Amino acid sequence: MTRKLLFLGCNTDQVPYLEVLQNQDWKIVGSDLNNEAPGKIFCDSFHNIGYDDFQGLIKLGIKEVFTENDKVFTAAAQFAQKGAAHFSKHFNIPFPSEESVDTCLDKTRFYESFSKNNIPIPKTWTIRNIDELKCKINESNAEWFYLKSDFS
Repeated sequence: MTRKLLFLGCNTDQVPYLEVLQNQDWKIVGSDLNNEAPGKIFCDSFHNIGYDDFQGLIKLGIKEVFTENDKVFTAAAQFAQKGAAHFSKHFNIPFPSEESVDTCLDKTRFYESFSKNNIPIPKTWTIRNIDELKCKINESNAEWFYLKSDFS
């Protein structure tokens, strides 16, 4: 049985992911507010629905008969994670909760959660290119980094 993958956001930045998935054993169900999204051609079915249209996404999932055996993916804007979380909850698909997504998207809530759980608040830098990233890695003695993209 081929599982379904809801792919939220099919713009140019998502095309490389869609190209990789295209030859896998998935029925790719694409969704994008732009009906002419370039990734549309890589989808087995496509729906003109934005990732913030929660009701529309649920209707899409019902029409496409999504179940807990299917998956959701997005590499679109950060707030697409909210749509993915909402959809996943409705269809019992394992995915971070909306509350977890909200915490990650809201820096104040994120740091409050760190403090509440006795996790040290990490140092934060704005990195504009690969050279700045390499420099920060080299000058820091940190064991790990969390890289958060503006386009995550």
